[in-house]
Amino acid sequence: IAFFHAYHGDINAKLLAGGFAIMAGVTLYDAATAQGILPYAPQRIEWGSLAFQLILGSILINRYRQTQRQLQELTLKLETKVEERTQALAQANQHLINLAHIDSLTGLLNRRAFLEKLEEEATRTQRTGTPLAILMLDVDHFKGINDTYGHAAGDQVLKELSQKLQQQIRTIDTAGRLGGEEFAVILVNSQLEAAAETAERIRLAVAGMKVQI
Repeated sequence: IAFFHAYHGDINAKLLAGGFAIMAGVTLYDAATAQGILPYAPQRIEWGSLAFQLILGSILINRYRQTQRQLQELTLKLETKVEERTQALAQANQHLINLAHIDSLTGLLNRRAFLEKLEEEATRTQRTGTPLAILMLDVDHFKGINDTYGHAAGDQVLKELSQKLQQQIRTIDTAGRLGGEEFAVILVNSQLEAAAETAERIRLAVAGMKVQI
């Protein structure tokens, strides 16, 4: 078996086959000296035995190294699997957070998350004395859109309106959908005049919308 595996390139099998060859040679030499065919030389037998032991030692070292490499590969695979599972778990957790806080149609904060954000900003305003403004928005004649073109068209209007709304406010501001066609915006560090200008800018942007149905 050792010679078969050696023939197919197994380094350990090659060493073992070499060891067998040496031992076979030593055995033949021993038999030859016993028959008086060759002169007796004990040092040759000792060298043959030593060589065989060295080969066995090399096989053990190679096997140890192979085992270490295999362990390293398994460890790397396990670490990769753990990382993949961790990322998948983080994505699943983020999805659950989004379900709890994000309006699925518009991508804005839902009513609950928006009110939580409003309470947080109101508390901060009371603590720091910085101005805070709230805009309330209601889409005119939205029921007519649903009745005339259907709810799918109404949903498309709400999606595009939400995008327009996001484009007209600052990154530090927060927009949310309170329900139906009702929206609200939290404007942080915004005086009344600036808030009114933002509201008018949003109104003009929405009034100029053209929705492909």
